This record gives sequence, C-alpha cells and structure tokens, in this order.
Amino acid sequence: MKASKALVLASIAAYGVGIAATLSGSPPIADIPANAQIAMMAGMGGLLSLHLKYPRNEWLKIALTLAYGGLAAASFGGLQKWNWSGQPQPILGPAMAAWDLALAVAVNAD
Repeated sequence: MKASKALVLASIAAYGVGIAATLSGSPPIADIPANAQIAMMAGMGGLLSLHLKYPRNEWLKIALTLAYGGLAAASFGGLQKWNWSGQPQPILGPAMAAWDLALAVAVNAD
C-alpha cells in the first residue's frame, strides 16, 4: 500500500475516533459545539472515503487540497484549538497543521 493511501485510511480512522471521543464528552476541538464537530468529522471522513473510491476525480482532489490547506492554516494559526483529554494543548495546533498538509499532498499522490 502506498504511504498516501495509508495516510488517508489512518485519517478516516482518526475521524471515527474523534467522533467517538466527542460523543463520550471529550471533543477534540475547543470552542466548537459537539454536534458541529461530529458533522465536520463525518463530512471530511466521507470525502476522504469518496477519494479512495474515485482517486482520479480532479474536482474532489482540488476540494480536499483546498480544505486541508485551510484547515492547516486554522490549526497552525490557533483558530482551531485542539484538546487532549479535555484540556487545550497549544502544541497540537502545529502537529495537526502538519497532518493536514500531509493529507493535502497525499490526496494528490498517484
């Protein structure tokens, strides 16, 4: 399996865990309502799943690249505040930005 596909699969799994964490009362993002987080994670996981089914769809690649580029900027800039066990952790912003940038590249790898 290519590293790009493995990263996409791992991200889909991470969204599932994020949904479970949110439902159990430990949402991964601060200051965003739980229902909105669940919807966002389900939506992005769904788009990544579509990418696995249609890996050559250029519009989907563009949409995912733009989305993950924007999410990376939001995480790195501190607009998206990430929690660990219910507590904000500033180091998670740059870490999530790196993950999002890697995903933006991975969806374009053939």
